[in-house]
Amino acid sequence: MSVSSGQFHRYCRHQELLRELGAPLRQLVYVAVLLLASILLWCLGAHYHDALVQENGVLENAQLLILAFAAAGYAAEACVSLRFRPLLFMLSALCAAAFVRELDAFFDVYLPLISWKFCWLFPAAALWGLWRARRSLREPFMLFLRSRSYHMMLGAFVIAVPLAQCIGHRSFVADVLGSAADHSLLIRRFLEEPFELMGYLLLLMAVCEFYWEFLRSPK
Repeated sequence: MSVSSGQFHRYCRHQELLRELGAPLRQLVYVAVLLLASILLWCLGAHYHDALVQENGVLENAQLLILAFAAAGYAAEACVSLRFRPLLFMLSALCAAAFVRELDAFFDVYLPLISWKFCWLFPAAALWGLWRARRSLREPFMLFLRSRSYHMMLGAFVIAVPLAQCIGHRSFVADVLGSAADHSLLIRRFLEEPFELMGYLLLLMAVCEFYWEFLRSPK
């Protein structure tokens, strides 16, 4: 069955329209997921109360799951994309380091001398790979810096590290609430854990966005 020139041009315009609308539609989906996560937090809070933010609680386990998926996602994308491979392995290593850091209480018991700090070996090894590929990495690195996935990842970092760690810092909470404040540890976790969860969730979305930007529709 032959295809007329008019039908072919309509098909091309349709595909071009889908590509143009793809990014805004994905952004709406990401916002919807974050809103649903916020609503889910309210529901979980009503059910679990203070257990929601306790050590090894629901939020911490959710954070570990999200970080594991993010690290695995970046590693899988690195196996597929030769062009971005060193950069993606670095991002995967950073996610793996954050995963280990979330297990600090576990490693404080079973590795008392170094605890969770061995996790910095992961990005150190990935950094060596970046250094070896530095000559061929400039163009893909600049492409990544101009991408939506980079800006989503940057937003995730700002939420999960400076914002969550500053608000949830023990000294900060004690200074604001005063030395006589009750339940300061619970309040600190209540402030810190939801921010971290949202930051890690946005990071996982950045992994998905990288796939759509560079692997599904290569630039």
